[in-house]
Amino acid sequence: DFRKYAAIILGKWWLILALPAVGGVAAFFYSASQNEVYEANATLLVRASSASLSGSSVDFRQSGDLAATYRRLVTARPFLERVVASEAVEFTLPGLESVVSAEVVLNPPVVEIRVRHGDPQVAASTAQSVADEFISYAIEQRLGEIARLQQAAAVQGITNTDALVSAQFSAIDSLSLLEPVRTPTSPVVPKTTQNIVAGIFLGLILAIGGAILLETMGDSIKSPDQIVDMFNLSNLGTVPRWPD
Repeated sequence: DFRKYAAIILGKWWLILALPAVGGVAAFFYSASQNEVYEANATLLVRASSASLSGSSVDFRQSGDLAATYRRLVTARPFLERVVASEAVEFTLPGLESVVSAEVVLNPPVVEIRVRHGDPQVAASTAQSVADEFISYAIEQRLGEIARLQQAAAVQGITNTDALVSAQFSAIDSLSLLEPVRTPTSPVVPKTTQNIVAGIFLGLILAIGGAILLETMGDSIKSPDQIVDMFNLSNLGTVPRWPD
């Protein structure tokens, strides 16, 4: 069976060569028609207050859970509204939502803030502004929790809240930017090489499938063995066909 299909494919060599070439050329022109997009990354290191420098498994799990929470906060509308209101970036809220994304990377737990834009300078400056603003935002959120705790204690008649406040201050998590955001030098879109390889591979698959399909649809006799297989008749001889 393998030799049979190999013979079919070799018999349609023109199809095997044509479709991958067409696929590669089409992928090249598709990539050339796309606008260039650059991606700038800001890496925030997350370390829970209980996490020691030795980094036990519990510490990493707590820091990882906190990083997952921060990832949701950094792309949430309340925080992005704050960034737009601060005029640190030249974006409207829908525009900022369309270019900012975040992902958690473990070991060590970090939050990757990613900004994609057609201008590499804008992508880098926006990622830097979002990261700086989020560090301040996270600290303010914790300070707000301390203030609410003090108010709740006062309502209950607890006047000595020094120990509670001290405990809450020690619970302020460590959130720091690992390094300044670098300006990207090469675009992430289009991925010309990857698209061309995918186009050639897809063309090859279509060519092989097309060759087998054409062979299956054909009803002509191409070899003496087919006469025996199809009609159970013996082959008496062969009449050669000579070129002119």
